[in-house]
Amino acid sequence: MGNEKREGKQRIETSKVHIYAEEVEIKSKKLKGHPDKPNPDLICFDNLRSKLQNCIGQIISVTIRGCCDPFEGRLTKVEGELLIFDRIRAIPICDVTSFSPIFLAYATNSGDGPDDDTVSVVSTASNMEIAARIPVGDNPLGVAITPDGSRVYVTNSFGHTVSVISTATNTEILPRISVGDFPFGIAITPDGTRAYVTNLNGNNVSVINIATNSEIFPRIPVGLNPVAIAITSDGSRAYVTNSFSDNISVIKISTNTEKLPRIPVGTLPIGIAITPDGTRAYVTNGIGDGIGDTVTVIRTATNTVIDPPIPVGDAPRGIAITPDGSRAYVTNLFDNTVSVINTATNTVIGAPIPVGQGPIRIAITPDGSRAYVTNIDENSLSVIDTATNTEILPRIQVGDFPFDIAITPNCV
Repeated sequence: MGNEKREGKQRIETSKVHIYAEEVEIKSKKLKGHPDKPNPDLICFDNLRSKLQNCIGQIISVTIRGCCDPFEGRLTKVEGELLIFDRIRAIPICDVTSFSPIFLAYATNSGDGPDDDTVSVVSTASNMEIAARIPVGDNPLGVAITPDGSRVYVTNSFGHTVSVISTATNTEILPRISVGDFPFGIAITPDGTRAYVTNLNGNNVSVINIATNSEIFPRIPVGLNPVAIAITSDGSRAYVTNSFSDNISVIKISTNTEKLPRIPVGTLPIGIAITPDGTRAYVTNGIGDGIGDTVTVIRTATNTVIDPPIPVGDAPRGIAITPDGSRAYVTNLFDNTVSVINTATNTVIGAPIPVGQGPIRIAITPDGSRAYVTNIDENSLSVIDTATNTEILPRIQVGDFPFDIAITPNCV
């Protein structure tokens, strides 16, 4: 019986392939028209093809000429004059009047136990989870996505490993990568060749070769209890928050060595973000005493602090900067709010934005229109409309104890 079922499935799959091939051939012929009379619609071909090829493997929304509502699907292949979606649907390129990427948010769920250690995948178009939660290692915390959007890297703090997820299948690529003691934050170089991981208990940084998914030794010594890490847009330096030594380590990427001296900041520095032009780094500080809860600004050309520090809410933790570099968004863990900083004046804009319980990390969509906040105390994500700086309700339910969040890049 088992063999008969397998043979039946194979016949069905073979039939699907033949049907699909015929559909592609028919649509291709229609698009090409008579060989002596080039189709004027092909003027669109060169303009769209190169742009769409950059989006292979990602979910996009396309508007089809003379058709219905926009179609959403994962672009599997650009084959000749055709776009192949989800491996089974073919659409002529010149039938597409417009398209846009669907940004996906990946949130780590640090969980109560091994069964709850997962990653949620949320569509920023629908603000809903779009796939089954992805099992990863023990107590996942940090998350980063490669510049081409093909893989997600997750730090498993209790397992001393990093999980790698394929965004094409939303499944883990095994084996996991062994790193240092209690891996926490993670950042990927702009060229996508290396990932840098802070090891909280090891007081060092591991470097991963992304081509081989293996660690490059030796590890880089930094300050006490490093938490977050951010890399400049030119890929030359990484900045690390040393939470227990109240300073910032700067790593020279070309040599994987620390540039001394370290930069003194406020008490308990946790989050860090660098402006798109690479000129400034913004660091969250504060133990939640309502006194030293600030953001420190660092001039990266000289690695010196720009005074005064910026007062924000109670226990600032996560920070993200808009793609145009004009604003920084800061999660205030104990206030259940998000502060917004004008980076031109380094002052807070308006009142803090109320969000969920325990906002701890934040990420902004590549188009700058939305900010996504992990609410660790209520297992949800808050979404902020950055045009109005108000929360978009309802909140998105995710896994247990959501911690960090990253959003796929813009393929256009």
